[in-house]
Amino acid sequence: DLGHTYPWGNQYNPDALNIEVTGIGTTCDVDRFDAFANEFNMVDMLGNVMEWTSDRQTPPVKTSDTRPFCIAKGAAWNAGDTVTISSRALFKPGFTSNTVGFRCISENFL
Repeated sequence: DLGHTYPWGNQYNPDALNIEVTGIGTTCDVDRFDAFANEFNMVDMLGNVMEWTSDRQTPPVKTSDTRPFCIAKGAAWNAGDTVTISSRALFKPGFTSNTVGFRCISENFL
């Protein structure tokens, strides 16, 4: 953790991630934003889809369904431009959408 607001640094850059303002309108190829890799050569850690986490939270409102909510972080392709790497959302267990998924890390050797 470098303590940055965004995966690429502290300055917001609308060209570095797939959110609503890009106009793509759906998920995109994972290598589309390679030019904005951080010092660890990591990209696509914000935008495109929110990332499921293993964290859970009790329901924020009183409900008959007492199952914990699932937590996703980051931002999806339909998010506004106020997102950061600390953005979070709650979803009911079993929720599915093309706005929530997983991020995979791969180490490539050339």
